[in-house]
Amino acid sequence: MVVLMEELMEFIQANPDPRELKRALAVKMVMQNYDLSTIGSILGVSLCFVSKWKYIFAEQGTAGLKLKYKGSRGYLDDAQIQTVISRLKQKDYWHLEELKEYRTYALTKNIIHVY
Repeated sequence: MVVLMEELMEFIQANPDPRELKRALAVKMVMQNYDLSTIGSILGVSLCFVSKWKYIFAEQGTAGLKLKYKGSRGYLDDAQIQTVISRLKQKDYWHLEELKEYRTYALTKNIIHVY
């Protein structure tokens, strides 16, 4: 149990993602014998949330607390991103209509491609 708590504390101290941190804090509080409803109130989560992450931590350790979603593939390649950034830096302020017009223009001239 001490080893698990040490692993959990290292994870909490090294972890910048608030969703993972909330999971870890819920587990830590369970391990410190806080009442589940108290944990829920303090962290603003449901009892199911606390129970779920307690179980996952018991089964998988801190690896189970990590986010699994890594995001989707971007719509623009690196060159297209740089083109858009360069265009945006040309002015301090853009109106939404100007951006819509540029998007239409860039798509028709193959400056950017939407997949």
